[in-house]
Amino acid sequence: MNGQRSMSWLVLCMMALACTARAHAADGDDQFRERSVWVNDDKRMTLKVIERDGDSFKARFCIGDGIERVVTGKVKDGKLDWRGKDVRAIKGGAGGDNHGTFVDADTIKFVWLDDDGANGSFTLCRR
Repeated sequence: MNGQRSMSWLVLCMMALACTARAHAADGDDQFRERSVWVNDDKRMTLKVIERDGDSFKARFCIGDGIERVVTGKVKDGKLDWRGKDVRAIKGGAGGDNHGTFVDADTIKFVWLDDDGANGSFTLCRR
């Protein structure tokens, strides 16, 4: 009977550890978290995450002195994106749709596409 209790206790402990690990991965260990800052110094780009709630985020995206936007988007499974229609332009235009892929924990590669067909790419690195 003691062996059976020990085994049950061990299984319960392992289940608790697995649940704790999943909880930490879901909120604290995500590299794209609130207050994180992503930059491209060459292109003078900065993306500052203002809010993060599950898969949704809000961030301030600046390019040089002429463009400042508040973007709202989704991040999930190593990808993130925001749509031009979900952008609040503070300075400059709203821009187009942006789609990013995490290359690693510190690098996101983006492609963008405007409604008029203009497109391009850029990379942001975590500061």
